[in-house]
Amino acid sequence: AAGQAGREDGDFESIPVPISSPETWMHGMMVHSFGSHHEDAYGTKPYVARQDTADSLVEFAVARDRGMACVYGRQGVGKSFLLAAVATSLIQEADPSMIIVPLFVGASAGSRDTRLLVRAMCEFVSSALPGGGGAQGMRAATAMQDAQANLTESRPVHTSEKVNEKPKRRVPHSLDDLKAAVPALIAEAKKHRKKVVIVIDGIPELHDYYSPTVLEWLPPLLKDAVTICSLETYQEVELLSLQARIDKIHEIANFEPDQRTEFLTYLVTKHDTAVGTELALQKGDMREKANAEFKRLQEERLQRRLQRERLRGPSRKRGKKKKKKKGEE
Repeated sequence: AAGQAGREDGDFESIPVPISSPETWMHGMMVHSFGSHHEDAYGTKPYVARQDTADSLVEFAVARDRGMACVYGRQGVGKSFLLAAVATSLIQEADPSMIIVPLFVGASAGSRDTRLLVRAMCEFVSSALPGGGGAQGMRAATAMQDAQANLTESRPVHTSEKVNEKPKRRVPHSLDDLKAAVPALIAEAKKHRKKVVIVIDGIPELHDYYSPTVLEWLPPLLKDAVTICSLETYQEVELLSLQARIDKIHEIANFEPDQRTEFLTYLVTKHDTAVGTELALQKGDMREKANAEFKRLQEERLQRRLQRERLRGPSRKRGKKKKKKKGEE
């Protein structure tokens, strides 16, 4: 039934959007790296700061069906770690009615491109919808493109009954089409009784080559979602408020000197633990591969030796020994 939900119209295939695509994988890794409020996979003890603010933002995301919350503060005050803690807490809620979209601008060079950021947003939402893709949302996104430009190479898909040779549509690439996809995908998520929660960190770091600026056109696209974002200055908050109602605003102040020391110590410890663990895992993996390769070579050598003996028959040395024994008798 879930597979059919993404194919409401018979002529439209759901879009296969793997969550491990480069755009989405990278943002997921940033949540893991920045999530200081929760113990990570390496067992690093969490560093909890601004817990009241984090709890307030989580409660906002859980309680609201739509709306926008914003945190602002200069670079280096810990906005990314705060939003990563919020995203991690929301993911750990494991609420099937929420689609969590964590986006961290600056996670890589590509993440600073506005078009790639919006594309990642589309992929997160599309992949979380029943059937692995949002049919209606993607149709709206591709409506403005030429039909031929949207068709990927036709590849037969084997099923239990027949071979389906219908070409599949892909997530669009142009910014205009991606802009159309975002509200359409959010609307489709609501049809499936799912709420989209978008956490965007570092909007000012976007390479905004487009006009109007992202602070002008992005908020209206997200009016039916719950959005939590970070900015640097109050002037940016005011610009954002011209395009969308901001329901909650938090100013993030600098750490106190002792807090800053504790926080930096935590970061160094987390980095060292992660690097040390990864190196140990890699060494262990390399050792296992080397041992497996050594055993394979030994087995091949033994098989070749046995094959040669079978082809040659009894060896000459054995024959001489037998003749000697006969002479002694």
